[in-house]
Amino acid sequence: MNYATQHHTRHHSIAQQKTTRAITPTIGRVYGISTTSQRPQRNPKRQKAVSSNRPTPHGFLKTTFLPKLQVGEAQIKLSKKEVKQLECDFYNSVSELEKHYEISVLETKKYSYPYNLSLACWNAEQQLKKHSKSHCFDALQIVQEDAQTAVRVIEKYETGNCLYYIPIVPLFRLLKNPQKQQSAQLLLSIFCYLYRVVGVPFYREDDSYLYWFYDMITEWHSEEEDSEEKEKTLSELRKATCIGDCILQKIQSKENLIYWESRLQTFRVEDDFDQKCVTIATQFFDLYKQYENRHIYLNINRGYQESYGEEYLTIDKYISFVADTNDSVFDQLFEVVNNDFSEYGEIEEPTIQKHFNGRKMITENLDFENKVFKLITQLCQLLT
Repeated sequence: MNYATQHHTRHHSIAQQKTTRAITPTIGRVYGISTTSQRPQRNPKRQKAVSSNRPTPHGFLKTTFLPKLQVGEAQIKLSKKEVKQLECDFYNSVSELEKHYEISVLETKKYSYPYNLSLACWNAEQQLKKHSKSHCFDALQIVQEDAQTAVRVIEKYETGNCLYYIPIVPLFRLLKNPQKQQSAQLLLSIFCYLYRVVGVPFYREDDSYLYWFYDMITEWHSEEEDSEEKEKTLSELRKATCIGDCILQKIQSKENLIYWESRLQTFRVEDDFDQKCVTIATQFFDLYKQYENRHIYLNINRGYQESYGEEYLTIDKYISFVADTNDSVFDQLFEVVNNDFSEYGEIEEPTIQKHFNGRKMITENLDFENKVFKLITQLCQLLT
């Protein structure tokens, strides 16, 4: 992907290679659409009038025909007793689903098996896609658990094939500006929260995904012949190292969380940037109070994902602190990261499975992920 066509704003589209698709998504998930070269030509002659030779009833025009359902071999072999038990389990499970999501699934018991189950699932899916309580709905499945048939709903927060790379150089500049100390202190609290609580990786830690890439780019340019471009790039890399170590030391301090509320209460807005800082810092603070110890890895269900045999792009690779997003180093970083991402088949995203089987069900949801990713997006926009 050619990064030169992009703006250096917060998240950049990931060129993801889908193993199950013939077309690889480009920027913004744009796909080619097959079209015909010309419109069909109209026949200049009128069609000959034809009428039936005797009156015919029109009752079939008022009849609704159900689509044909392909039935598997295993379903055909089920006895009447087995089908009756399966239907009983299924409708009990659907009843739980209706209560949980506060929806009413279409009554399908009057139809024969397995069409009744298929139609009920289809109707439930349509409602879950629109319902506010299931805004992260991904799929609905019929599963067998200990010889019991049940419905399982998968909720997933889709990150949009984006890079959530938060630049720290803008914060460093604010800390050096005497007139922007209030804004800088608020941003320090946000950065501290994202690092210490949310779990956003920092590129200067040697176990982070981006640490190796910064090191690799440094090695590449160190081996080049001397030139102005080489010196400029190495200078940017040295700055990334120095500033990164400085900011990392600051956001590791828990005091930024302790004084976060008082910084908000004593803040005096002097310009538009200050107002934006207060607004986003307040939103992050409210999130921190609502989910005090919540991190982004809580709903990463790798066991479920690995069962499908795909090589997943893990969450710690597409969310991180970076040095800057407005220099030549980031152009190179984006290119090598993008190339690496193209080797993965799927993206690891926050996912929840809800089983409606008569047992105690998890009450977890993805509201935190929905809020924190949107706030990180706004933060990156503010800093660029």
